[in-house]
Amino acid sequence: ILINLVNVHVELGAWDDALAAGQEYIDIYTEMFGARHSNLVNAHYNIGYVNYASGRFEEALEPLERSIELARDVLPPNHPELGSSYNARCRVFEALERYGEAAVACAAALETLSASGQLSGPQLSEIRLGLAEVSVKAGELDSAETLLAEVDAAVAGFSEPDVEVAGRLLCARGTLAMAREDLAKAQELLERSIDTFKTSGSIPEVRGSQARLELAAVVAARGDTRYATELLDDVLATTRLDGRRLRAKARTMRESL
Repeated sequence: ILINLVNVHVELGAWDDALAAGQEYIDIYTEMFGARHSNLVNAHYNIGYVNYASGRFEEALEPLERSIELARDVLPPNHPELGSSYNARCRVFEALERYGEAAVACAAALETLSASGQLSGPQLSEIRLGLAEVSVKAGELDSAETLLAEVDAAVAGFSEPDVEVAGRLLCARGTLAMAREDLAKAQELLERSIDTFKTSGSIPEVRGSQARLELAAVVAARGDTRYATELLDDVLATTRLDGRRLRAKARTMRESL
């Protein structure tokens, strides 16, 4: 019941209530079964996730580390819960702009989840794409290029087109081109990414906002501050609660123009 209550509070954005319910679950379960029970792997993960979702990125790290440490101790090395905790840690490090650590965590997630045999090809491609995205930010450009080629090859074999993955691929290739200082190519790829995200109403809004932020950086570097300002204003106007980090970044970028 407490785990379900955590989910209800998350849906409502009642973060403190979600954390309280999650911690109560951990306290009760620990008292009944001990602190090393396998069910606590996901319980610690939930605390980390709630902190991440509410923008408390630093606070998310410790419970995720507990989840990973416990999973390594009590679960098989290819267990999907271990992989999920690695992947969550990657997202937290990415939010903190600690991209080298994010890449390490995401690589561990990919290795673990691939070995689990429980994820589909499209799901693994999303993990691989996430690793490519943080690898670009970490300056590991050749590794990112290889990963993106692997995702391209996998996408070609999908039974149905995945619009979100296609848009993310274009965005990642755009940021890679920007990192290689090919600004014209970066702009073209990022604009195509935004157009791709617009074709589906089911894609999380933050995807398009991330692409707009990257494109704003590119066009600002090319001297088009008016276009950059329009893009940043779009991010500030359209990104909902789950994009608070992007809004903060957009405000900072806009102030610097």
